[in-house]
Order: sequence, then C-alpha cells, then structure tokens
Amino acid sequence: ITLNTSDDEIAVCNLASINLPAHVRSAEQRQAKFDLPDILDLEKLEQTVTTTMRMLDNVVDLNLYSVDKARRSNLRHRPVGLGCMGFQDALHMLRLAWSDADAHTFADWAQQSISAYAIRASALLARERGRYSSYDGSLWSRGILPIDS
Repeated sequence: ITLNTSDDEIAVCNLASINLPAHVRSAEQRQAKFDLPDILDLEKLEQTVTTTMRMLDNVVDLNLYSVDKARRSNLRHRPVGLGCMGFQDALHMLRLAWSDADAHTFADWAQQSISAYAIRASALLARERGRYSSYDGSLWSRGILPIDS
C-alpha cells in the first residue's frame, strides 16, 4: 500500500479486521460440503463490513492526533484498510488444508466478497458524507479499484 507522505503530510492508515470464522456457517447450516455461496453468511458479512467501514470513517474524524502532519493527511485522504483475521480457523471449520485447492478458492472468494462490500459501503458513505478532498485525480476517480492496482 502506498500512502501519501510529504513535507506537509505523514501517512496514516486506519485499520480493522473482520473475524472471518464468525461468518462461516456451521456444517449443519450448509447445504453442501463446499458450495461457496453457502459457506459464508453473506448477509451477516455485508452488514459487518458496512458497519466496519462506517466506524473506520468515523475514526478519521474522532482520532486524537499528536502530530498535525498526520491529522492533515488523514483528514485529506481518509485512508482505511479492511482485512480479515482467523483465516486458518475458518479453514479448520471447513476441514480444509492450506494446500487444498478449495482453500485457495475460498480465500479468493472471501476476500473478493469483503472487498466488494467495502467498496459499496465506501461509495454509500461518499454519497452521504461527500468525497474525500483528494479524490479528484486519485485512482478511485479514474475507476481503478484496489484489485486493479
């Protein structure tokens, strides 16, 4: 991740993690052993990601900055990062080994789902709160998403 740092700004990024195993359906809840749309509770995941993105955006405004250059950068660019934790636990719940092709498929699918929900939540926040001030000219403004860069 490349973040803006200059004589006037210090790069800041506000981070959160989604607890992936909390969104994996139990074996009893799933229709099939390995049916991707059935493995994760997508409604719950979307709600979690949407709430988390709102909380991350709020952190930008509510943070206590000890360095003015960090405050300036954070308010201007509003950088956030959302990942997941507990991937190995999710694989264990699914009875998948790291090296299993289904584990790789699950990893891609879970991350793409989180990414899509985060992008949607971010767009809705921009509609509600306005774009961040350095949006014009950014990769986002040119339709280049993180997966593309």
